[in-house]
Amino acid sequence: WVTGKEGLGLFLPGTLNRFATVPHRESLNINAALTISAWIRPADTHTRRIISKTSPNGFELGTSSTGQVEFAFNTSSAGQTYRLRSRSSYAADGNTWTHVAATFDGTKSILYINGVE
Repeated sequence: WVTGKEGLGLFLPGTLNRFATVPHRESLNINAALTISAWIRPADTHTRRIISKTSPNGFELGTSSTGQVEFAFNTSSAGQTYRLRSRSSYAADGNTWTHVAATFDGTKSILYINGVE
C-alpha cells in the first residue's frame, strides 16, 4: 500500500506476478450493467490489466502498449462486440494521475479518460 490519488493505493511495479486478488463472490457475476473506474499513474506504456474478472463472461479494464485504455465486457459470449479502445492516450510518465472509467448499460459500452468519452 502506498499513498494514492485519494487515500491509499496499490503499488504494482509492472513485473510479472504483481497483482491483487479478490475472493470470488456471486455478486461479481455481472451480466447486465457495470461501471468500473480507477486512478492510474503508469511509468510507461505496456499492456496491463487494471481491473479484471475472468470467466464466465468477465470484464476487463486495462492499458495497452499503444498508450490507449481498453475495456472489454462479456468476451466469452459476446466476443469483440463490447470491446473498446480509447482515442486518446493515458499519461505514462510515472507522475501524472489519470482517471479511467468504463460503463456498460446492457447494450452499449463507453470509455472515459479524465471524464472525457
